[in-house]
Amino acid sequence: MELRNKYFHGVRSYKYYGNLYERRNKTLNDILYKYECIFKCGYILPYKDIKKLYEDIDRHPLAQYNGEDRVSISLHENCPEEADIEWMKKYRNYEENAFRMFIFQGEYSSSIVLNQSIKNDYNLIPNGIYLERQVLEPISLKYMDAISIFPNSEIAQYFESGEDLKKTWILFSR
Repeated sequence: MELRNKYFHGVRSYKYYGNLYERRNKTLNDILYKYECIFKCGYILPYKDIKKLYEDIDRHPLAQYNGEDRVSISLHENCPEEADIEWMKKYRNYEENAFRMFIFQGEYSSSIVLNQSIKNDYNLIPNGIYLERQVLEPISLKYMDAISIFPNSEIAQYFESGEDLKKTWILFSR
């Protein structure tokens, strides 16, 4: 699957710190719970809706550029659009990047991969940081093509061997 032309919504946990073993289990369970909630309702929800349905779901304590009424998604970092090129010209020294921050970074990076047809039915507002798009309504899972997991050293051993795996993603397609 070609990923450059896709959009991504990161599913991460921000609750647990401390002991590695305890943190890993709680973090993975929290991520699985978030996926379960998304699949159950059939939508990626803005945080205001998440709070109503699932009081125990957390979000990043600082990075809240989208407020509580928008869903943030990211373009692939190798496929910026004109709005992103203009953004980078304006904020040359700004190093944050939605793809790296939301999708590619972290111990257990995973995301919902959305196909390009999302652009036909939703207004993808260039807002927040470089490569970020914000959507003013829940995003239907009918646009979901896969779940991606970046194969870090902990999980890579279970799928394939070799250095090439570090440069690819593990995709669970529909």
